[in-house]
Parts: sequence; C-alpha cells; structure tokens
Amino acid sequence: DTQYMVDHDFLSGIGLEPDSMTLASAEEHSPIINKLNEMGAESVSDCGGSATNSLVAASNYGSKCHHVCRVANDEDGKKYLDSLQIAGVEHIGFSKEDSELPTGKCLIFVTPDAKRTMSSMLGISAYLGPKDIDYEVIGNSKIFYIEGYMVTSEENYKVTLGALNHLKNFPEVKIACSLSDPGIVMGFKDKFHEMESYGLDYIFGNDDEAMAFVGVKNIDAVLPPPAPMAPMDPSMEHINAMAMKPFQAFPGQDHRAHITAHLNFMSTNMVRNNPS
Repeated sequence: DTQYMVDHDFLSGIGLEPDSMTLASAEEHSPIINKLNEMGAESVSDCGGSATNSLVAASNYGSKCHHVCRVANDEDGKKYLDSLQIAGVEHIGFSKEDSELPTGKCLIFVTPDAKRTMSSMLGISAYLGPKDIDYEVIGNSKIFYIEGYMVTSEENYKVTLGALNHLKNFPEVKIACSLSDPGIVMGFKDKFHEMESYGLDYIFGNDDEAMAFVGVKNIDAVLPPPAPMAPMDPSMEHINAMAMKPFQAFPGQDHRAHITAHLNFMSTNMVRNNPS
C-alpha cells in the first residue's frame, strides 16, 4: 500500500470516484504515479491489504502468523516482505516461478474529509500457485483465514479450493472467510457458496456484504429487531440481572421502591458471591 494526501480535484483529474475501490493495471497506475511524483506528493508505503492487516494485528497481539500470497522479486516485493518480517509474520518468500508481472500495489488517496479512494493493481498476486503455499503450515494452523478477493482470480480461487481440500484431513483447523465487498459477493456468489460448502467456521462482513451473501435486501428479514422491553417488577429485574440480561426503568414506575428493592438485593450473599 502507498498512501497519498490529495484533494478532490486530483481524483476528478484521474477519473476516480471518491471513497471507492477500483482495479487497475500496471499501465494504468504508471501515469498516476508519474503525476504524483511531479506534484511532489508525500507518500507512506507499507505492507497492506485486508488479510495482511489482520495478520499483522494478530501478530502484534502475540499470535504466530503465516501469510500466503505471491510477490515478485522487485522493489515493492522486497518492501512487502521486509514489512512482514518486522511485523513478525512469516512468509514463504518470493515466487518460485519466473514472471514479468510486478508485485501487487494499492494506491490509497486520502482526501481532506478523511475518505479513502483506492486503486488496486493485483499484479503477480492474482496468479497464486501451489508452489507459493506451505501446506504443512496450513495443516498445523489453528485458523485458516481466506480473504474474499481470492474469488476474483481463477488461479487464486483454484489454489484456495486446493487448500480447503487439503484441510479436509485436518478437521481441527478452523476456517474463516471475509466477504470483502458487497459487489464482490454479488458478482461471485456461486464461488462464495462453494467455499461455504467446505464448512466455514467464521464469516466476517458488514451488513451490506451479509445481505448480499444471503440474498436479501432488508436485513430485518433475517435479523428482526428485538422485541421492545416492557416494564417489570423488581423481582423479575433481579432474575434478569443474575442472567446478565438487560432491564431498564420506565415512566410511571415507583422508582424509589425499585431502587430500594435493588439495594436490598445487591446486599444479599447470593449477589455478593456471584462472579458476574
């Protein structure tokens, strides 16, 4: 990832919609980077991407992590692997197969309103192969995390299914998947559902991605709002409290009587000895 501070006029000039993510080729990135260099725009570069960020965060919290991805032996690839090493994330190294494709790169444009506009060039990362995967590491993992964008490349998707088939021999390994983007889910729903058929233990997504995944347009259709709370007497509130359930005050109640009852309840040995 390479991040730049720009204004909205710059985005309009290169034909990007603010707060969006688009895919681009290396040829399309080249004039944009040249324009930024001519402007003298300051930049910050580091390893990035949804899956990478998740692994770096997990590593910072003490987890042992291994990243499966493909990078070229170029300047960006070296920076990427160096950043992973500094973050304590393991990696198999540069691609074992020769290719003229560059390491994938994401240009991130941050405007004064703090919105991010991204232009991603997948490069060699779209051509992950079996030689880029350490299957022994996968089998020894506690969690195998799949970034949803793997469905957008036939090569990456084929390797993902290969890893899932390998994990059939390791049922103790939990499998997680990120839905990534509602447009990606809509465009590759069949592939997401095929991955689901292998048994996903965790699926991460926001409300739009979740609705696209299950095929509904109203989230209340699958997650109806909870029934509104109703007034109850102090004894029922005490039962809810012991079960870690919520309760609340309502207009018209005898609040003084409720408070007295609650104070008496809290002074009992049953409550004082309750670890909750």
